[in-house]
Amino acid sequence: MNRNIIYTLFVSVALFLMSCQETGDTSVVTTPTNLNANLSECLWAPFSQGANFTLSIDFSNNNVIVYNSNNETVDEGSWAFTDGKFVLTNLSGVLANYNGAWEIIEDRNVFFELQKEGVKINFEQDCNLN
Repeated sequence: MNRNIIYTLFVSVALFLMSCQETGDTSVVTTPTNLNANLSECLWAPFSQGANFTLSIDFSNNNVIVYNSNNETVDEGSWAFTDGKFVLTNLSGVLANYNGAWEIIEDRNVFFELQKEGVKINFEQDCNLN
């Protein structure tokens, strides 16, 4: 294969990977600073196999404010990033079963996945939610 073609292919792949990082298509390293900044941007929609959520969650300021489809508050609590885990506390309404320390399986700008005791829950950022 011609060296120019190989070089062009290499550059194209590198540019593609750089664009993925800029658009949030690849995982990012979870730190308290980037997690807090990312979660504060918009509301988040939870989803999980076997669970039918019609909720949106505001994670700003380390709070957890859960809204139903009528935009009514149905739960409140808080979160922290402690010892590499996403810790939910003080939830006593519809998400009370989700209190505790969750392992972060995947963390991207618009999506993150948590796991605790074999249960997985995903969150997708939706800036169109009110």
